Amino acid sequence: MILISKRIGIITSSFPAFENDPSGAAGFFVKDFAILLSDKYSKIPILTPYRKNSNFNNPKFKVQFFRWLGQKYGFGALKHGGIDSFFRFLSALLSGSVTVLDFIKKNKIDCCIA
Repeated sequence: MILISKRIGIITSSFPAFENDPSGAAGFFVKDFAILLSDKYSKIPILTPYRKNSNFNNPKFKVQFFRWLGQKYGFGALKHGGIDSFFRFLSALLSGSVTVLDFIKKNKIDCCIA
């Protein structure tokens, strides 16, 4: 018998900063996925890096943004081999690692989808 968790959280690097965000196209899949999950499991918490003007409200899920050095540009602006990009990515990794523990505890998450 397989037990299905009732407390599911989503961790993603790509999520729209706000409703109909044109630069967040890749994250619309995650948004739609969260809506479908919420129909079965209740309000879904989502953890994602903050981007400029991030403010996403939806009754079916709760978005928690974490701060990092690249928030002005987003992950799409990171350049392979660039020292600035290296430090932005490192800040996302460190900030996200610390934030994810609080995210799991605060939302009482049993299972994360990343």
